[in-house]
Amino acid sequence: MGFVGLTNYKKSSERLPNKHHKEFVDGKTLVDLKIEQLLQSGAEHVYVSTDDTNFTKKENVTYVNRDLEFCNNITEFSYVLKEIYNTVPIDNEQDIIYTFTCCPLFILILDYGIHTAKV
Repeated sequence: MGFVGLTNYKKSSERLPNKHHKEFVDGKTLVDLKIEQLLQSGAEHVYVSTDDTNFTKKENVTYVNRDLEFCNNITEFSYVLKEIYNTVPIDNEQDIIYTFTCCPLFILILDYGIHTAKV
């Protein structure tokens, strides 16, 4: 059994408005980069939890709507994570790699070796 990639972002940003839709590198957004990294690392499918409706549908990627109550800077992040894990349709036996879209660097540890995902 392989693994599923899971990431999240919220539409609003106080420090850098619209940051998830801005070009970051090579014409790709932070979200595009993270999805690409997860798929290139072997994810069978990627789930993106967000309140954003402005996204491009891609093969093996599912965007899961997250309630606005969990897309702010007030709700404790532990509650946000619980909401994400409870709304993404993943079997409890499925291996998951969770990563933030706003962290473009990504290192994957597989079989006790370190492999850097190519972007």
